Amino acid sequence: MNQPNVDIIIVAKDQLTYTRQCVESILAGTKLPFRILFVDNASAADTSTYLREAATRCPSASSIEILRNDENVGWTKGVNQGIRRSAAPYVIIANNDIVTGRVKTSQSGAGQNRPGLML
Repeated sequence: MNQPNVDIIIVAKDQLTYTRQCVESILAGTKLPFRILFVDNASAADTSTYLREAATRCPSASSIEILRNDENVGWTKGVNQGIRRSAAPYVIIANNDIVTGRVKTSQSGAGQNRPGLML
């Protein structure tokens, strides 16, 4: 696989409901190639199981890479771990409680929605 232009770094410990909503919104709404670098700060097994399953459903040219920590190293160290792993020219740092969507192309709201743009 070619390296995508954007890596999305998400750091979380547990909170599977938020993690699922976040990842599913990225999978459903992002048309550009991406890689999610998910830094798992020692979550329970159900979070790891979900992430491995979600990785099998990534669109072509996109992926999910799980960086699992044996202990909770905290958000800042987790973000730095993701940044060190990234090789993309663009990086998005996101919390696992966000849901992505489409961005309007005009301030009036009358413009077209642009698929593939996040947040």
